Amino acid sequence: MKNTRRALGIRPDGYKDVWQLVSLLKKKGLIKGYVLYSQENESLNPATVHAGIRDAVLIEESLRNRADGMGLQMLYDARNESQQACWQETGEKLNHRLVLAMKPQLAFNRDLAIAHRAMVYYGVDSVYREILSRAEPLTPVVGWNAGPESDHVAPPSEYALFNTASDYCSNLTFLSAGAREARLDKARRIDPRNIDFARREAITPS
Repeated sequence: MKNTRRALGIRPDGYKDVWQLVSLLKKKGLIKGYVLYSQENESLNPATVHAGIRDAVLIEESLRNRADGMGLQMLYDARNESQQACWQETGEKLNHRLVLAMKPQLAFNRDLAIAHRAMVYYGVDSVYREILSRAEPLTPVVGWNAGPESDHVAPPSEYALFNTASDYCSNLTFLSAGAREARLDKARRIDPRNIDFARREAITPS
């Protein structure tokens, strides 16, 4: 994180709790309001999607009074919306270069989905396959889906996407900032015509 902070020219500004951060981002115009969800169902996934397209934060229904009290406006109530209905409503508005497969009870990677306006879905069914079919080739599927590994890892591969076990990752939004300017070392090339396969010594790139 120190390297990313240095590369972006970010200076430490002291500790702020989550509500102080929300207040700060609201003053800067980066947050336009909130999307309401319930912990009692799968609505965190649809709420995450709606937050991305509305520049909103996620508020669980038990914290609604706190959010209202600081002047945040409710932009959408996702508490009774299914994942399938969310896809039908928002699919045309989303970024199809990122897909998240996240259990609704997990809070990880929500910032990444909101920042990139990505679809968040949990379950392997016809809707999930439709989501994958709309994604561009080599799109990452972040998270880990439901059921046996063989059942949910295969579909992304079938659509030329890749999936990693990343459902408990955190800070990916910050850690990936500045990635376009990153300078990566190139792998050294080995000319196969120069390899003596009869020798048992280690092969060193030229």
